[in-house]
Formats: sequence, structure tokens, C-alpha cells
Amino acid sequence: LMELDETPSVASGPSWQSRRGFEDMEEANAPTQDSSHILTIRLLRAVNGSFDTYVDLQSLPTDPREYLTLFKQNQVPPSLWYKLAQGYYLYKNDAHSFASILEEFFSDTSFSSNRRFVDVEIVTLRNALALHYLQLAAGCPDSAADKNHYIQQSVIHFNAGGQIIRGSGLSFVFSGLLQQVKNMEGNYPRENYDRVLKGENSNRFTLTDKLAAHLCYVSFLLSHASPDDALTHLREALRTNPSLPAVVRTAIGMAHNMSGDFVRAQQSYQRTLELCREEEDLSPWHAAQHSAVKSDALAGLAISRYNQTRDVPSYLQGMKEAYLLNP
Repeated sequence: LMELDETPSVASGPSWQSRRGFEDMEEANAPTQDSSHILTIRLLRAVNGSFDTYVDLQSLPTDPREYLTLFKQNQVPPSLWYKLAQGYYLYKNDAHSFASILEEFFSDTSFSSNRRFVDVEIVTLRNALALHYLQLAAGCPDSAADKNHYIQQSVIHFNAGGQIIRGSGLSFVFSGLLQQVKNMEGNYPRENYDRVLKGENSNRFTLTDKLAAHLCYVSFLLSHASPDDALTHLREALRTNPSLPAVVRTAIGMAHNMSGDFVRAQQSYQRTLELCREEEDLSPWHAAQHSAVKSDALAGLAISRYNQTRDVPSYLQGMKEAYLLNP
């Protein structure tokens, strides 16, 4: 879902931590070159209004708390909290700080309920936390106590977002994912994804909704050993919308690999890497976003080559490259 998020539109400059004297960073010293890894934060003065300072997402400190205090004091909007959290997730591979930043936003109801904040931005934070906890739950054994805790936290955040904006496509996607994580029997996940993709109201859902539904639908099909159905679905998705992002080609590679067509699997993974490079030429923000997508593609490439050639050294080298890109 992060792949479809808008890139920051501010310019490069000194990192926050390299210039501790915030009061010296006047608008006259604003960055002059475009860059996607800089956040512009407006801080309030006791007198004479406000001024801008800048956060370099590529040079973040280990502990995000110094930012969070200032973010609250200066009523920084939810969209920038989300960008800061993404910075820790994408540039520092720190999922814990990603979640703690978003949790801190909601820790003070008097702050998070500020009427000046845009509803859709608040829902974005809620959905990000819901999906984060659902991902943690998916990694737990069914018998683990943590799994139920993560599922409960996920449902709390998603329901809170659903109270603000009702009837979004992501509500159906989330329901399907939740059923998958709980390993519920039946065809319920597929029915929820179909509501977004094929239902009578499907034309009102966003591209983000539909991309999420496509990928979750395919994961459901692959988990039920139906690679041919997954390929049929993905080809139709690309025919309808050729601009779907690179991660869709990774899913195609997974389906080919499961069906035993290792040559086409490798071609799909290679296409994923090509598309990532094309998008990264436009913005370094894409490079950070793509680390997980490229890592998955490299791992898939290594697996499909091994399945074809049984070349163990090549397989190990490919998996090492994938790991180093996204530990």
C-alpha cells in the first residue's frame, strides 16, 4: 500500500539533527534542490508567526522521540507523522519506530481529535497501524498468545478508522485479510476481495483499494494452491490497468514458480526489477519504497533458478543479495 502513497514534494537540505538550532533555520535558508527525502515542518514562534525547518529522512536519529514532542507542540498534521514513520520503516528498516510514531499520535485524544486535521489523513494512520499489527499476527503460530493480541490491536485501529470514513474498499480488504490470518475455512476472503474488484459498487473504489484487493486475492489463491487461477486474475488486472506497480509482476513470478514454469517466473521477477529501476530514476523516495519489492523479486529469482538448475552456490548468492537489500 505504501507504493501508491504520494511522494513528498519538498526540497533537499540539512538534516534536522545536523542543525540543532531550529531558530536559525529561517525560510531564507530553505533547500533549493528538489528531493523526496526531506520533510518541511512548520514550527510556531512565540511572536512573529512561524518558520520552516527540515527533516532529512535519510539521516534520522535512532530515537524518534525528539521529533514527536515538537510535532505535538506545533500541531504537525497527520500526513507528516506518517511520512516520518515511513522514513524509519523505509530508510532505517525500523518497524518498531514506525508503529511507535503512529501510536504516539493517537496517545493523546485531545491532540489527535484536532478539528484542523484532515479525516482521510487520520484514517491513513489508523489503517497503517491495523495492517502493521495484522502482519505481526500473520507471523505468529496459531497457538501463540501474541497472535490474538496483535489481531485485537489491528481490529481496534481499523474500526476506529471505519468510524471516520465508512464503506471504503479497504474495509472489505481488511475483512478478507483478517479471515486469512485467522485461518478461517471457506471462501469468505475471496468474497470480500470480489466486492472491491467486481461488485456493483466497485467503480467507486480507489486504485489503492483495488491494488490491495488484487494482491490479497492472489495470496488467497496461491495459499490454496491455485496458481493458474492467480495468473488468470493478474493478467486480467494488468490488461485493465497496465500501470499497476512492479509488485504485481512479483506476484506473477510467484504464480509461475508454483506452477512449475521457472523460465517465465524468472522473466517476471526480472521485469519487477526493471520497473523498480525505471521508477527510481524519477525519485530516490521510490528506491526506499522498493527495497522490500526488489528483495522479494531477488529471492524469487534465486528460488526459480535453483528449481530449474539445482545450482546451490548461485541460489545462496541470490538469497544473500535479497537479504542484504532488506534484512
